[in-house]
Amino acid sequence: MGTKMRKQSISSLLVAFGAIFYASQSFADIKWDYASPSCSGTATCTASAGGINAIASGWADTANASGSASAGSGYLQDAYIYSYGTSGLGIKNRDAYTNPVQDTGESGPPEHSVDNNGRYDSLLIRFDQAIKLTKVQLGWWQADSDITVLRYAGQNAPTLAGQTYAGLLSLGWQLVGHYADVGNLSQKTAAVNAGGFSASYWLIGAYNPLGGSTQYSTGNDYLKLASLSGTPSNQVPAPAPIALLLAAGLAWGAVRKAGLARA
Repeated sequence: MGTKMRKQSISSLLVAFGAIFYASQSFADIKWDYASPSCSGTATCTASAGGINAIASGWADTANASGSASAGSGYLQDAYIYSYGTSGLGIKNRDAYTNPVQDTGESGPPEHSVDNNGRYDSLLIRFDQAIKLTKVQLGWWQADSDITVLRYAGQNAPTLAGQTYAGLLSLGWQLVGHYADVGNLSQKTAAVNAGGFSASYWLIGAYNPLGGSTQYSTGNDYLKLASLSGTPSNQVPAPAPIALLLAAGLAWGAVRKAGLARA
């Protein structure tokens, strides 16, 4: 084999194995765990991991709602967050504290969770930077455990107060998906966001038929958020060790063979 052909063969091999190497790179998920923060009736609750904060706040459609109104008929107001150790985060909305109480049962089990009985409860998660959410883990659930996940794709920080859930879809929010029976999945964890979208703001709640979806039942989902997993959108991928060793070994073999051919 001529010197020129040997060089071309080696170059081709290096390019090919370089492509294998980059194709097999992987991102390591960061997990934000809400088991540790102690939050009792607070406006926010923060989990930190990988140098990034995930700040949760509670919301429910309690403004202008009444005890006889169906869930989804009111406007959004902030709610109170409670942490329950490894069970995760729950919400008590404002209608638990009216006189007379407008959302009966909201202050105790099972409605001390994120639920859709009487009102639709949600957790707004604000990350320090854009995150590609990959997993949602529950720590506790009762009756049913369907969830709804949205992300914010607008330019400026979102405003939830005074909006309706359905109206969010015209204000920069996008429905990522509805996920059924999360509590029955392995480790009570749903793989979400198959489209690989990134956002700094995510809204996670008990199943909400905003936009007209009626694929799951409502009024019987009670759940607590234990953790979230995802990757920063600007994260540099870590190479997969096996691909790295394979590419290096094959490249070395090609170089050695070319050297023997010249001898």
